[in-house]
Amino acid sequence: MPPPPPPPVAAAAAAARHALLLASVAVAVALLLVSPCHGVSEQGQALLRWKASLRPSGGALDSWRASDATPCRWLGVSCDARTGDVVGVTVTSVDLQGPLPAASLLPLARSLRTLAVDLSYNNLTGVIPKQLFALQNLTKLRLSGNRLSGTIPAEIGGLKSLNFLDISDNHLVGAVPSAISGCSSLEFLDLHSNALSGSLPETLPRSLQLIDVSDNQLAGALSSSIGLMPELTKLYLGKNRLAGGIPPEIGSCQKLQLLDLGDNAFSGGIPPEIGTLPSLEISLNLSCNRLSGEIPSQFAGLDKLGSLDLSHNELSGGLDSLAALQNLVTLNISYNAFSGELPDTPFFQRLPLSDLAGNRHLIVGDGSDESSRRGAISSLKVAMSVLAAVSAALLVAATYLLARMRRGGGAGGGGRVVHGEGAWEVTLYQKLDISMDDVLRGLTSANVIGTGSSGVVYKVDTPNGYTFAVKKMWSTDETTTAAFRSEIAALGSIRHRNIVRLLGWAANGGARLLFYGYLPNGNLSGLLRRARRRPRRGAMNVLLGAAYEPYLADFGLARVLSKLDSAMPAPPRIAGSYGYMAPEYASMQRITEKSDVYSFGVVMLEMLTGRHPLDPTLPGGAHLVQWVRDHLQAKRDAAELLDARLRGAAAAADADVHEMRQAMSVAALCVARRADDRPAMKDVVALLKEIRRPAPSAAGDDAKPPPPPQPTPPPSLPTTVTATPASPVSSCSFAAVTDYSV
Repeated sequence: MPPPPPPPVAAAAAAARHALLLASVAVAVALLLVSPCHGVSEQGQALLRWKASLRPSGGALDSWRASDATPCRWLGVSCDARTGDVVGVTVTSVDLQGPLPAASLLPLARSLRTLAVDLSYNNLTGVIPKQLFALQNLTKLRLSGNRLSGTIPAEIGGLKSLNFLDISDNHLVGAVPSAISGCSSLEFLDLHSNALSGSLPETLPRSLQLIDVSDNQLAGALSSSIGLMPELTKLYLGKNRLAGGIPPEIGSCQKLQLLDLGDNAFSGGIPPEIGTLPSLEISLNLSCNRLSGEIPSQFAGLDKLGSLDLSHNELSGGLDSLAALQNLVTLNISYNAFSGELPDTPFFQRLPLSDLAGNRHLIVGDGSDESSRRGAISSLKVAMSVLAAVSAALLVAATYLLARMRRGGGAGGGGRVVHGEGAWEVTLYQKLDISMDDVLRGLTSANVIGTGSSGVVYKVDTPNGYTFAVKKMWSTDETTTAAFRSEIAALGSIRHRNIVRLLGWAANGGARLLFYGYLPNGNLSGLLRRARRRPRRGAMNVLLGAAYEPYLADFGLARVLSKLDSAMPAPPRIAGSYGYMAPEYASMQRITEKSDVYSFGVVMLEMLTGRHPLDPTLPGGAHLVQWVRDHLQAKRDAAELLDARLRGAAAAADADVHEMRQAMSVAALCVARRADDRPAMKDVVALLKEIRRPAPSAAGDDAKPPPPPQPTPPPSLPTTVTATPASPVSSCSFAAVTDYSV
């Protein structure tokens, strides 16, 4: 018998309870949806857990918020455009303090094809956790420039997809694990400037293109298996304790462009096989070893080589095998036992005595021309520091944007978008107490400090005492605002000590404003113009700080403009300044790395010659590049091209003139007609750093004092270099070339 129906009052109460239960469930679900721990994906939560383990870092990770639906717009986080998965974490040079992420990053490994992690140049401490190498899809790991300690975990050998490993400039100890040979895809290995010891592994991945283990405490012999790496282009082993003979198998590395074995204890003869390396064109450094015997005759075939250092060895014989090396920019054969006469070539005749000293039986001629040039030139010091710093900035920043282009995604702007007065949309990448009213009031003709191909630059002073630079870009189509927002976001996250930092931007219809830090000493063009009193525009985007330290402005802006132009029917604007653009730009209408190398070479020539690229006083109306090219091809002295202030009545000393000639040779390589004939920017940096000489050792060490001045012989008699050989401990201070990025 069925139960009686409930009374009306009971039925109503049951319905009310049911409704209340449904409401409670709905509220609970809603709370879960908006709860911070569920607002972001599992990958985002993993990054937030690591952020929580860090000490405050000046707001660098403020954009990492649990309330966001995705981490893909966070500073330094890049995602797969198709799946939305995190594929890259790049947070560099923002003073992160704390340990490396370990288990907190494991969720990133799930179902990912690739993952790249770059946390370089922070203040991360502790050991490298083994769990980090559980990220089986890790393709790039860059932890350089931190304070990491301990050893390199052997678990690294399980990373079959890893192609880039950089943990240089830390405090790592112990041996390079032999398990690293298991990284079968590894192309780039950089462990320099640690305290690693022991011997190098017997075998290394055959896929390696670059090895840098310089400035460590590695010992033992160099294995003959070094010749089993057919793709190797750069090998840095300098400043270690490696001993024994140089294995002749190194001649099997047919793609080798740079070989640094300096500051070790290698002995025996130089293998002739080194002279047969067809691609050796950047640098060969065998200095500060115990090498003996003669220079192999095969060295005459190194006709592409730019820098050769054989100093501080026990080498003997003549130098005839070096006479045919037409592309040498630097050569140091000091403190050996060479004898005979110098080759009768302009290059050898202009070598400073410091690069020949310590060879008791080497006849170098009377040296009357060079010995008359003495003095110091402060403008040269400024120019060379500008060259080195700007080239390094170009290298690091170009690498950053290239990596973004390859990833197909980008880090978010990292700032907060606010709508200020009127219709202005403003994005700031750091906290600034400014208003658009203050900015707009400063955009007057009296405040113009520069004009370029992309816009006008103003100096703006706010009522609260803040000074910054505002670039008002030439008007663009209002429909490109979204594209502009996307492209400019990448520039806001670039951090480098020689790149002018983008502080933010504003847009209103077709108007675009970019906010930069203000630099008080103007630009390099102004410095050169004031010095030579010629009112011509030149290198406008190389700016100078309070202490004349150089900064590169507008980096990446040409790429932004080209992206905007591609969305508009109007003809594209010129990307660059007349006189500085590579010749292929006219036909290609696009900028490449080799185009930037050409422009950099023009700036070098401008500083060295004191002439604008389109100087109307050049013979026949020639371009500066053609004028220099014709002069050098005629085998005339490059010193004749130098600015009169550098070679005038109070002309430079021997070493200064020689360094300027070397810089001229590097510039000539940069402005080669064919893009393929120009060096890569990282190779330009390497050549420039080879030019820079280490400072003399301080008084009070064990170095022997310099020899007393020798009386000058009659001009008709040859001069023999008889300088006393210096102590290897005090004189061998190899400046390793390791300032590169990939």
